[in-house]
Amino acid sequence: MDEIKQCDKKRVLGITCLLILLFLSGCNTDSQTFELDDFYIESQTYEDIDSKIVWPLEKGSGFDEKTINELTDLYKSLSFTRSLIIMKDNQLMMEAYFNGSGPSDSENVHSVSKSILSALIGIAIEEGFIEDIDQSIADFLPSDYFEGEYKNRNKITIRHLLNMNTGLDWSEDYSEYRILGELDWVKDILEQDMLYIPGTHFNYSTGNTYLLAVVLAEATGIPLKDYAEQYLLNDIGVTVEYWHKNTQGYYSGGCNLFLTPMEIARFGQLYLDKGVWNDKQVIPEAWVKESVEKSVFFDDTFYDGGYGYLWWTHTIKGYEVKTAWGYGGQMLHIIPELDLIFVSTTNSGMEAAHENSMLTFELLEDVIISSFE
Repeated sequence: MDEIKQCDKKRVLGITCLLILLFLSGCNTDSQTFELDDFYIESQTYEDIDSKIVWPLEKGSGFDEKTINELTDLYKSLSFTRSLIIMKDNQLMMEAYFNGSGPSDSENVHSVSKSILSALIGIAIEEGFIEDIDQSIADFLPSDYFEGEYKNRNKITIRHLLNMNTGLDWSEDYSEYRILGELDWVKDILEQDMLYIPGTHFNYSTGNTYLLAVVLAEATGIPLKDYAEQYLLNDIGVTVEYWHKNTQGYYSGGCNLFLTPMEIARFGQLYLDKGVWNDKQVIPEAWVKESVEKSVFFDDTFYDGGYGYLWWTHTIKGYEVKTAWGYGGQMLHIIPELDLIFVSTTNSGMEAAHENSMLTFELLEDVIISSFE
């Protein structure tokens, strides 16, 4: 899970794997040369040149000044904070930026990208690129990926990728760095041990969303970034400052997308409005509903947690909370029953930034929901 990632651990593992790969390549003079690539991109800031295009929001009422001041003081006191946005009934209740950040700063939203990828799958089904989520991924990938001892990988479906239960072995924050030196990441991910029957065991894996992004690109015949802009992002006024593409030509599916905090909020509003933006059905309404429903149930977790189609689900004070959850505390919470959006972003390069994940849940429970009930 993103909330348990450790920056130092990532760097150490990455450097260690790199040294091993370089050593092995030096020992084998007949080995094929290749270019190493990054799985995750370090945090940096781009300027959103379209940030002056104001989202026509009214200033909402009902959020008392004392609460706003307390939240502002809290986030000012934390060195890792970047933004805090709260909206209700399509009105802006609070928008604040911290530690030198501003509304035009476009930064890596990390695994918030996964929830956007989920929306793109729903659109692809509506557009006829994909039959349904129970279609095998073997329908879209080279047949030699599913030969011999790997034949049973054809049992993996798009649903399994969305639910993070492919059954493939994957240790988040380790497996990514092991595949860096591989020429074909898709092949290597599929050749991980099959530990469970697909659909039976949840295991959070950014490798799954890499596979899903490749499947989507192959299904549509359009690079992921172009497809996302054409079918989703342009409609809601979101511009992509950067989205990482590896040396194999595939865009990251579940990470490495750079957006502003208000663009994250726009995406949240699209879900609150059942996929409609400016009277256009951008995401199928049925998909919006289905994708945020709890389809994976956890026995031991906080706030009765579960997982949908690349969305986290919780229940706080009796309200269903749907969360797009990014590494280092990049958080989008939507509460449909209250028509509420809560966005908070951080400097994910700071170790303490991970505290923001749990902080946002605590604020929802102790402050935000109570203010609007």
